[in-house]
Amino acid sequence: MRGDALLAPLFAVGGLGLGINFAALTGRLTGAVSARHAPDISGVSATLMSIGGSIGVAALGSLYLALARTGTPAVHHVATAVHAFGVTTAVLAGIGVLAALAAWRAARPTSAQAAEPAPALAGAGY
Repeated sequence: MRGDALLAPLFAVGGLGLGINFAALTGRLTGAVSARHAPDISGVSATLMSIGGSIGVAALGSLYLALARTGTPAVHHVATAVHAFGVTTAVLAGIGVLAALAAWRAARPTSAQAAEPAPALAGAGY
């Protein structure tokens, strides 16, 4: 299978994952505030996700291009590009791990929150 033919399914899986993630995140954010502030939170979160994605693509693209740029013959260019892709992927994986640790830490209840009883869901229909 050629590398080009593999890109379409990988992009589809990545896009599906991002769509599910962003929809769940927006729902979680808007549900955490009063109905009066929900549209504002939704807009701000969408804007910040777009800005963060743009900065991330620019930074990782710059890293890749800086590593892949070479004046060597075409034979060595492929090996350099593969090395640049590996380094860029490792950096992205490290950022992902740090983000996961930050999210895990932020989600842990503090000692004051752990002592409080959970509020009842009014009208949840359970």
